[in-house]
Amino acid sequence: MLFTRRLTLLASMAMIALLPSCSLFQKILANAQPEFKINAFTVKDLSLESITFHIDAELLNHLPVPLPQSLLKLDVKINDQPLTKMQSGPIAVKAGASTPVPLDLTLKYADLYRIVRSMSLVESFKVGFQGAADFPVTLPGMPEKISVPFNVEKTVPSFLPDVTIDSVQIRRPDLSSLVSSVFKDEIPLGMDVDLTVNNRGGAKFNFDQMGYTMMLGGSRVFEGKTTSAEAGPDGKSSKIRISTDVPLKESVKAILPLLKGSAINYELKGTAAFKFAGVDLSELKLPLNKTGSIGF
Repeated sequence: MLFTRRLTLLASMAMIALLPSCSLFQKILANAQPEFKINAFTVKDLSLESITFHIDAELLNHLPVPLPQSLLKLDVKINDQPLTKMQSGPIAVKAGASTPVPLDLTLKYADLYRIVRSMSLVESFKVGFQGAADFPVTLPGMPEKISVPFNVEKTVPSFLPDVTIDSVQIRRPDLSSLVSSVFKDEIPLGMDVDLTVNNRGGAKFNFDQMGYTMMLGGSRVFEGKTTSAEAGPDGKSSKIRISTDVPLKESVKAILPLLKGSAINYELKGTAAFKFAGVDLSELKLPLNKTGSIGF
């Protein structure tokens, strides 16, 4: 009986001794919860088949204890409907420190169609990332795990681009160009490239600019940037014009077959930027790569 009383007394004293520690840790947790900070949400890559989102995030640990290795597990939703799941690579962070948590997700338009069935009729859709990272804790007085929530939701323009080359034409030098070239020791050939961007989605857009490089006969002959474009009446298409001179002296080897009357291959590479109103992702960049052949 005496032994039992002493054991009960010791247990009670131990519990009392732990109470300040528990209270202290609870106070620390309440005032210094770890958190995810979202620095940027962007489109990393946009193609004719898919879109890749990039989240520049970091984990901030405000606690005086480290958080051991764990994974950030997320549900991906489109218009609040589940689409897929994803997770980060292993993440851990020291006490009072931070660590980057980059996330990339590629969505195929075919998968988007399963939820947003009428992409051509809607101007935007919501993409959401919800989940948490659970960090196990083994310190006395601490909970078994610390769960750090993650929640990002953005509106994205319904942009399903279709790009076509309307024409690639070589302009012969006119008389004034020939006269001036006598003094410059250079005979320029003009080149006009017309291409059209159509949006199969429902978002209206404005063409901003396009940087480009033109290859003729396998050789780079010029590069530049254009802002020249004509918007379609529905706001969902744009005709882009590239008009430049090809320096004949520097490019004569590349275009020699053209000068002899034969066709040559061309390759147009570039990145076109478009702007959208009323959405979180208000600017998208579309890589372009078009090939074909031209002749006089």
